[in-house]
Amino acid sequence: MKLGLGLPGPVRQVAGEAWASRTHVEEISAVQFFRLSAELAALNASPRLLEVASRAVHDETRHRELCAELAQAYGVDPGPLARAPALAPAGLELFERCLYAAVAHCCVAETESMATLSTLVREAEPPEVRRALVAIARDEVEHAQLGWAIAAWAAKERSLSFLGRALPSMLEPGAGPLFRQAPPAADDGRLALHGVLPWSRRRQVFLSAFEEVLIPGWGRFGIDGAAAREWLRRKG
Repeated sequence: MKLGLGLPGPVRQVAGEAWASRTHVEEISAVQFFRLSAELAALNASPRLLEVASRAVHDETRHRELCAELAQAYGVDPGPLARAPALAPAGLELFERCLYAAVAHCCVAETESMATLSTLVREAEPPEVRRALVAIARDEVEHAQLGWAIAAWAAKERSLSFLGRALPSMLEPGAGPLFRQAPPAADDGRLALHGVLPWSRRRQVFLSAFEEVLIPGWGRFGIDGAAAREWLRRKG
């Protein structure tokens, strides 16, 4: 299967690299959900939370295969996976480490991913790309909801206010690069037809999710978004 042959070479390369990057993101995400499942179990979280977290491991492994196939279809080999980093900073105790991972991975990263994918589902043209986007987006909704459900469960036990100052560190890995200047090929409007949002549109989608989902969501659980707003102001 070959896709995007009608695109200029640099634009097709961007599409392939984007799907290759997603391949790695999905595989790392499977590792993060595995770790989160273990931490939830150690904290005696509800069976429902454990069930969804465990299922997410399998979801992300399946997503990894879908993304790898598409990367190769656009002429890019995803290559070997880099080591999955620990999400929470060193020194946090189990409860804090689990909540940090849940908010960073589910509430932030999966919410941003869901917003991006739901935009792309409406525009992608190749059937193979559309099917992959629909399958991934359907699962990402549940993964994002898991993060907010974990926050709701944890907030009944103790304050989550400690997470407010950590929000910039959660935002920077995924959203930070969106505020840098991108090469022209990465902002080509034709990319959306192939399941990849052009750079400037990715930034717009993030900003909408930030204001409409993240800030209100954090506020519901007593997590002050002031540091996140300051981070965004500095990004300009």
